[in-house]
Amino acid sequence: MISIYGARDYGKWSVRAALAGSASDWAMVRNTTTLVGGPTTSQASETVSSLGASLDSRYRLITGGNYRISGIAGVQAESVKAGGTKETGGGINNLTLVSSEWSSGRTRLGLDARVQRDRFAASLAASWTHELGANGRAMRPVALDAASWETGSSNIARDGVEVDAGLSFKPTAATQIKLGYSRLVVGNMVSDKGLITAVLAW
Repeated sequence: MISIYGARDYGKWSVRAALAGSASDWAMVRNTTTLVGGPTTSQASETVSSLGASLDSRYRLITGGNYRISGIAGVQAESVKAGGTKETGGGINNLTLVSSEWSSGRTRLGLDARVQRDRFAASLAASWTHELGANGRAMRPVALDAASWETGSSNIARDGVEVDAGLSFKPTAATQIKLGYSRLVVGNMVSDKGLITAVLAW
């Protein structure tokens, strides 16, 4: 994954923006049993890429000697593309997964608490998220020889909770190392993400 991050402070107000892109190779195995052909195993692999952007605005509500609590309001958008693939090894049961692209966007509203001591800092944020758009389903065309149809994910809840935790260390005034963890819970879907970031200021 490659990401670009920027931030700007305006007194109690601050604005943060990020752009991230990633590509990964997926391996799939599907077992099928039919009355005529019996059990078969189909395999496939494809490349899935994503591009996302986020914009957050924060306002310091409470400021102490070495801590602060801020309100968060933001928006996030992401586009995911699956390159498409054809299964092998399953004979007449092999499916063709057509190249597909999905987009999503959500808003974010929450609180962020930060504590800093010397060169070390810790943060914890909790936010309510709301999915934008008509529905939260991802649909994909599938073909089996001359037959074709669409398969889709289950409906995803519009509202969720996102929790972010982080630790940072500044070896020098111009460098910073960050460790971050985030969990997004939307209905029955749970997404976990960990990040190690090096920041250079000039």
